[in-house]
Amino acid sequence: KIADALALLIALAAFGLTAAASRSPFERLPHLEDEVAYLFQARVFAGGQVVIDSPEPHRAYWQPFVVDYAGKRFGKYPPGWPLLLSIGVLLGQPWVSNAFLAALSVALIYRLGRAIFDAETGLVAAALTASSPMFLLLSGSLMGHTAALFWGVLFVFALWKVERTGRVVWAAAAGAALGMLFDTRPLTAVGMALPFALGLAGMVLWRGIKTWWRQGWRPLLAFGAAAALTATMTPLFNAAATGSPTTNLYTLVWPYDQVGFGECCGRS
Repeated sequence: KIADALALLIALAAFGLTAAASRSPFERLPHLEDEVAYLFQARVFAGGQVVIDSPEPHRAYWQPFVVDYAGKRFGKYPPGWPLLLSIGVLLGQPWVSNAFLAALSVALIYRLGRAIFDAETGLVAAALTASSPMFLLLSGSLMGHTAALFWGVLFVFALWKVERTGRVVWAAAAGAALGMLFDTRPLTAVGMALPFALGLAGMVLWRGIKTWWRQGWRPLLAFGAAAALTATMTPLFNAAATGSPTTNLYTLVWPYDQVGFGECCGRS
């Protein structure tokens, strides 16, 4: 189809524009403290390790948002994005990970727009995404926003397919995408999952629990299993780093870096 061919060209353009953004102005180097930590952890993963021993003297090897704790060194951020970034590290070109995810995200946005509305809507949505300065700059960096976008759009698209087809494979894909989103940007995952959970609850009440359960227990089970399996990556990473799966690694850098209000949270 002509629309599919145009969508492919837009996705390829997104890859090329992201590659150009990573080359200039970013020179394919980390510029933010977050990027430093992401790239460090990606290199650790690429080396086949989860954490490494802290070098001594560890202050001589200090890096922003890279934590030395109980003799181990690791990045403070969730492991989902560093794991994908490690693929680019293994290829010798870390920027490739975000460029590839940018192209996939644009293609998925087209597919979602075409599925819900029509091909023209999908093309417009894809073109607007691929030409967005914010999208290109974030994708040209080593930040994890593009990975979160990809997992978020995949989550929405897969859920839409579940609603239309009821197929277990799409339910598993939606769960895996949500789990990976949690491993990338946890609060974003919570924010995206909440309205869908409320919608599911409303659907159950509308159809009746027994009727809905007979029709939907298999996709729901596949969704929950896939989400739980992938989301365990973060607590397992935390356990490997600190010995506890519930440790908030952010607070190892700044004790106030946690969700909430009052003296516990925030600089002031």
